[in-house]
Amino acid sequence: FGSNLPEGGPRGPKENRQPSPASEKTEAHKPKDPNVLPGDGENVIYIFRDFSQLCLAAAHMPLQLSLRNVLYKDEKKGIYYLIVHYKKMDRRMRYAVSVLSQYSESWAIGERLELIIQEHGRLVLKARAIQKLAEIEQSGGQDA
Repeated sequence: FGSNLPEGGPRGPKENRQPSPASEKTEAHKPKDPNVLPGDGENVIYIFRDFSQLCLAAAHMPLQLSLRNVLYKDEKKGIYYLIVHYKKMDRRMRYAVSVLSQYSESWAIGERLELIIQEHGRLVLKARAIQKLAEIEQSGGQDA
């Protein structure tokens, strides 16, 4: 299944993308750009090459962040996919976008890509993934 999931970087999902009808919501694979923010109601998939980068991002997250998210892993490639749903973009959410964009290799938007990850990836944390990692990282790992 590894070939179905994006690896990020310059050779990410663009190579594997199939043309889709204009009426279908298409996927956008974005390079890191701190000036581009997701919109309200969008699901964003952050791609992390290793767990340590994900933990670094979590260490900079506010503990009281109200953000729906889930974590998957591609076992073959060792890549982590953090799927985040941005309900309403406010100051705290913009900060979260900034931190996650800084530490992730790349990010993507797309319902089809999300479904592929859910089907073929291994679920690591079902809910509040970044908040749970933030609690561990900010407590110095004493609770782990």
